[in-house]
Amino acid sequence: MKKVFFLIFTLFVIISCDKVKNPREANTSLVGVNYIEKDNSSVVNIKKVLLEDYTGHTCGNCPKAATKAEELKAQYKDTLIVIAVHVGSFAEPTPSYPADYRTTVGTDWDNFFGVSAAGLPKGMINRVGFPSTSHIYSYTQWASVVPTLIRTSPKVTLYLKTQYDTVNRVLNVQHKIKFLQNFSNDVYLNTLIIEDSIVGKQKDYSVYPDDVENYMFRYMLRSSLNGSWGNLVKSAPINVNDSITKNINGYYLSPNFKDKQVYVVTFLYDNVTKEVIQCEKVKIR
Repeated sequence: MKKVFFLIFTLFVIISCDKVKNPREANTSLVGVNYIEKDNSSVVNIKKVLLEDYTGHTCGNCPKAATKAEELKAQYKDTLIVIAVHVGSFAEPTPSYPADYRTTVGTDWDNFFGVSAAGLPKGMINRVGFPSTSHIYSYTQWASVVPTLIRTSPKVTLYLKTQYDTVNRVLNVQHKIKFLQNFSNDVYLNTLIIEDSIVGKQKDYSVYPDDVENYMFRYMLRSSLNGSWGNLVKSAPINVNDSITKNINGYYLSPNFKDKQVYVVTFLYDNVTKEVIQCEKVKIR
């Protein structure tokens, strides 16, 4: 009788795991013909810069910032990672603009860093300059700031691997981190879902009529796998060659997201200065 009960319990656990919708840290493997694995091994040793473009669909000047981000992305390729964060009053749904691209994580960042309060379009680059307002840049300044950060040596390597089940829409993410220098502050890891090439309505003052029905939204922040501020990776003091593996398993990808256009973006940051130390990006399928 005990053996029968144990078998039933085991089957219940296995079936339940297939339905999990919240991420957890565990050792979980996905198998089968619908299982896809991707990683960033070809670019893991390259210094990356994170550009956060704070925007909104009723912000008529925001497409200029998106165009500038796209120009910089074409110039710097894999060394520049862009996230479009929809926040503030310009991102609120209206009868004419009913879509809601806001996220909890984006709103939390905006409330903390004060980007939309400075007037959109604005952005941050590796979040350098915080806590003074010098961490907030106009899109006209991005081209002069990005190269100064890209032309530096990486302080850490961040290997990123994704495992995605295309049928059950379950995602596992593995991070392997190695520090290349000492750090005197705690380091955190934030892992995000980004969706590209979303078509929707956008106000654009550079064209007439300025209500663009089929605007292409690039690099849109959709959600976080580990909250708005991520998880502690390692407490200070941190020494050269310290390493750690961090897994986030069993994340259920919303059916509202087109998984063929979904990327995982993850970044390490100094918990005191909030500066981004390294970031990486992998398309899940």
